[in-house]
This record gives sequence, structure tokens and C-alpha cells, in this order.
Amino acid sequence: MKTEKRKMTLAKFHEFAKSEVEALEANPNPERSALLKANLTKSSEATTPDAEFEVEVAIDEPAPPMDLSEISEKLDKIDAAVSKFEAGMVEKAGYDAMVVKQGIAVDLAIELLTAYEAKVADLSAKLQAGGEDIERDDLWNTLSTWDLETAISNALTALGKSETPPDEALTTEVSEALKAAYTVKSDAIKAAAEAAKEAAGTAKVDTCAQCGADMGGADVCPECGWKVGTATKRGKTPAAIGNYPSRYKGEKPQES
Repeated sequence: MKTEKRKMTLAKFHEFAKSEVEALEANPNPERSALLKANLTKSSEATTPDAEFEVEVAIDEPAPPMDLSEISEKLDKIDAAVSKFEAGMVEKAGYDAMVVKQGIAVDLAIELLTAYEAKVADLSAKLQAGGEDIERDDLWNTLSTWDLETAISNALTALGKSETPPDEALTTEVSEALKAAYTVKSDAIKAAAEAAKEAAGTAKVDTCAQCGADMGGADVCPECGWKVGTATKRGKTPAAIGNYPSRYKGEKPQES
């Protein structure tokens, strides 16, 4: 027990002694009790009420600091667990959104393929019937390319009528991405086709497409005057000849 010396008058000591007795009643302490008795003896030696005398007073020692390291470690673990959980929730939300988008993309792809299948089936039926009502543009559009925007629109309509239609905003997002991807691919195909067509129209040939004479790489046939890249008397350029039988355009074979 730590103590310190203080000077008091009889009046101050009287108040001090009362507080010490109350403290001892609440928490008995032999050392503190003996110290108070010794101070009472000193107070009895005071000659006048105002005279100061020295007493030894017990002082409370500060409580030792609590070791909070274990609590701190546990809090750190809780914080880490919460952060991991939140990160997992964000990751799961992103994964769920990706799954939904993939599902919509698959549904759209099925609808697009179904639409394309219908066009091919229609073409097949016309071919089996003799092909008299097949137009060249229809044949080309079916086999080489088709109106993607219309197909996606039809697909979205079909999805909207399903029992569990997907979220409209997500469906639009996926369809726009799909449309953009196909548009880039389609543009590349068209550019390549145009380049090939241009090259075919300007290339020099050895044999005249109109009369069959030897041109020797010249631009103009020396026999009939046919110019490379222009239509023949049949009305077709060399690049177009042989691509489609005349019956596919509904034409009668021309006499040679």
C-alpha cells in the first residue's frame, strides 16, 4: 500500500477520518485501518483547532492496464471475416448477373437459329419444288447474310412472351452486344466480298467471256470488242456467270 504525507487541521482531519471509516466499512483493510489509528493518535497531540499537523494518508494505486490484445485480435478476425463476406457477396452478385446474361444470350441465340432455320427450310422447300419462284436476292440473303436486327427483334418478342421473360434492361443489353458483334463481323464479310468483286471485275483475262477468243491479257477483246468488267451479250459479267442457274431467277434458258 502506498502512502503520502499531508498536513491537516483538526477540522479537515475530522472530515478525512469520517471518509476513511466509510471506506473501511465498505472494503476492510488492516493496513489502512492501522494507518488511520496512528493518525488519530497524532491528531490528539494537536494543541489548537487551527494548528496543522502531519498525517500519513493511504493513496489508491492505479489499476494495472488491462491487456486488450486478445480482444483486439478477435476484433481483427471479425473485421476480416466481414470484409471477406462482403467481398464474397459482391463477387456472387457479379457472378449471378453474368449467369443471367449468359442465359439471355443463349435464349436469344436459340431464337435467332430458329428464325434462320425457318428461312433455310423455306428455301429448301422451294428448291425441291423446282426453284422457279426463287429470287436471286432471296437466295443470297438466306445463304450469306440476313437481317440481324429484325431477327433479334423477333427473338426479343418471343422471349417476352415466354412464361418467365427475362429482365428487360438485361435483355436489351445482351441483344445490343450481340448485334454489335454480328455487325462488325458482317461489315468485314461485306468488305471482303466487295473487294473480291472489284478485283474480279478489273482483272485481266486470257480468254474472252463473250466470244471465247484469245485476249492475251488485254483489256479489250480483239475479235468482238468486249471489255473486261463489262456485261456480255447475255447481260452478265464474268464474275456473275455460273453463280446461279437461270431457272433460279425464273428465266428461260437462252439459246446459244
